[in-house]
Amino acid sequence: MVTPPDSSPTGAKTVIRHQEAFKLALSMTLFYWLALYLNWPLTEYGAFAIAIISLGTAEASIEKGSSRVLGTTVGILIGFVLLGLFNSNPCLMLLALSVNLFMIGAVMKASQYPYAWFMAAFLPLIVWADTYPHFENAFYFGTFRWLETTAGVIIFSMIEWMFWPQPESEASQVQTGTGPEPNPPASALARLWEPRTLIELLFPPLAFIVAFVIWYLVYLPPGSKVPMLVGVLSLVLARESVSPPWKIWPALVAATLFVAAPMTWLIMPRLSTGAELLTLVFSYTYIAGYLGGAPKLMMLFLFFAMAGISNQQQYSFQLPIDAALLVVIVGVIISVVYSLFEPFIPKRQIALPGNEQ
Repeated sequence: MVTPPDSSPTGAKTVIRHQEAFKLALSMTLFYWLALYLNWPLTEYGAFAIAIISLGTAEASIEKGSSRVLGTTVGILIGFVLLGLFNSNPCLMLLALSVNLFMIGAVMKASQYPYAWFMAAFLPLIVWADTYPHFENAFYFGTFRWLETTAGVIIFSMIEWMFWPQPESEASQVQTGTGPEPNPPASALARLWEPRTLIELLFPPLAFIVAFVIWYLVYLPPGSKVPMLVGVLSLVLARESVSPPWKIWPALVAATLFVAAPMTWLIMPRLSTGAELLTLVFSYTYIAGYLGGAPKLMMLFLFFAMAGISNQQQYSFQLPIDAALLVVIVGVIISVVYSLFEPFIPKRQIALPGNEQ
């Protein structure tokens, strides 16, 4: 293990940030090397898995990675069942996906393993949207989605244990949400019947229904990805107890146009070998990993979603523009639906020091 150059808290934290960035970059590079060697499609899903489970401690990362694989398995199977039953009828498919969002969202709120159920809730939306209207490709998509998610989790878990594994602590458990639940299952089940919780559970399916109807009636360039992304992100907001969405959308659009887009416009077309491409993956991921937090996730998600890294690499000036347009449309829909919900969300009372009765 590398010894920090000085014993000061600031110096130790800087060393740890470099270590975590290196582990993240090495994992991402190894995953893309494997994916390109085996000629896998949909490589961005393995990259997403690595980005999400990089939590800073070995125990937290492996626990979240296991939850992601389990939730992905359950979600893909649910997606297969819903497509098999309702793919020929858009209205029934809309109803089935909306009910799935509400029911599994309720299980997510009450479960001690919310992240696994979170994955299971939105995976059917992705299976539907990414195979529409060619649902005969659903098994192909689902298989590679599961395979690449699992490969990403395994690779990062191995790197996490091999290089500078950070010990789990109570502080990191609180920060990452991987520690024991603060409330037992019984109280979580009781909270499902609170007005605020019920309203939060209705938010994702209603937002998805609005986006689905708009997409179905009006031609939107991003296509079926509009209702899919609305459903996924509204579920994220419900999982985080509904934070105002308009606070993050300007940052997403700016990151799309000024961070991820220049990489795909100016740098990637100049790369001609696999070694150059993997060097870019390592360098970009290292920088994002060093920044950490929300900037890390934003940079990684946007870049790897737009880059579409594969052995048949294609470059398009229009793709980042479409991505920014997708973010804007999705942001408007979610913000409008949220603004309708907000007056009915009971405000939680916070006991301030000195105000106890």
